[in-house]
Amino acid sequence: MHKDTKSMIANTLFELLDKNPSQKISVKQLIEACGISRQIFYYYYQDIFDVLEYGLEKRQEILVQNFKQSNYNEEEIQKIFIYQSLQSIRCIEVFLDSNHRKETEHIIYKRMRNFIESLFKNCTNEIKLPISNGKENEFYIDFLAAAGMQYMLMSYEENTFDSDFFFQQWFKLFKYIGLL
Repeated sequence: MHKDTKSMIANTLFELLDKNPSQKISVKQLIEACGISRQIFYYYYQDIFDVLEYGLEKRQEILVQNFKQSNYNEEEIQKIFIYQSLQSIRCIEVFLDSNHRKETEHIIYKRMRNFIESLFKNCTNEIKLPISNGKENEFYIDFLAAAGMQYMLMSYEENTFDSDFFFQQWFKLFKYIGLL
């Protein structure tokens, strides 16, 4: 029950955000939609951002699993990536426009970093970066995550985010580096 309840709360947050993408969701609205008490909510989460982070983490786990199952077929990866990105971006937009932008940016960065780190860990190719130690590896992961996050945020603010273009460029970069 414990993990099911925690996942149900996160899934409900994403459903509410999908239904009303411009609406800010409060803990009160979320617990009413879930049919749970405040005590149950706070047993699993500290706040709405904690729910967002958990939900995005679970979506990312699915994304990485789907990447592995696709045998890194470019067309399949593109479908998976775009679907997951669009779902996440719609949910994140509400939080970027709130008073909690810094927390939201931190969540985006953390998710991007974890995704890139999983590509590095699962990579069977020779990576074309001058990596001689763990510190350099961490630098490249941090750099790619920060660059990806900054591009997404900048595109979001300018209302020019193009998921197809974003995917194609990241795929080319990751393939060139040897991550795919």
